[in-house]
Amino acid sequence: MSGYSLDNLGPPAPTGVVAHQAGTDIEITWEPMDIEDLNHFSIYRSDQSDFVANENHLIWQGSSHTFRDTTASWVTPYFYMIQATDYSGNAGEMSEMSEGYIHVEVNLIAPDDSSFYFVTGEDISNQDEVTFTWEVNDEVIQEGLENHFTLAHENSDVLLDTVIMTSELGVSYESILDFITMTGGNSLQANWVVHVTDGQDTLMSNEMRNISFDASDILSL
Repeated sequence: MSGYSLDNLGPPAPTGVVAHQAGTDIEITWEPMDIEDLNHFSIYRSDQSDFVANENHLIWQGSSHTFRDTTASWVTPYFYMIQATDYSGNAGEMSEMSEGYIHVEVNLIAPDDSSFYFVTGEDISNQDEVTFTWEVNDEVIQEGLENHFTLAHENSDVLLDTVIMTSELGVSYESILDFITMTGGNSLQANWVVHVTDGQDTLMSNEMRNISFDASDILSL
């Protein structure tokens, strides 16, 4: 007489699931599982907390106990669940849900909103500059993000549009004088704003600031 055992029980649910920000990605970790016939893990993701884990939400399968989600968009809440599968193809219970979020924030520092500057001959001869500064939050400060700085006339005509890797830009008074003469008159009212991007996602600064220049002392001569 012979017999056999039927393996139709899946592994237990993964535990200790944590989703946390890692730069501009979300990293998911969970506790190792000491199971001999463990084959792989499956990770399911949605931006809705009441989602049903299925093939439409499957983003990864593998055998490690950590996964870095490089496709998650900035400032969007994501919800993750993990499932273990054994070598017989039995899928186990789903883990508890873990929420992840990529926090990116761009704050303008200086000049203050509605700042006013006189453009003088001394500013031009000394090659002085107006320095624009901003900052991103600590979580992404080392990520090498591109900074898109835009200075636009109040009528929306773009005066300066440049891409830099730092969070500071000096604009010479000579350039500002050129902007004033290009737009006509002796003064200029403009707005400045910064966008940051990693090549996949882009975020605008939390505000747009106004800045004014008066070069009547020079242009009226």
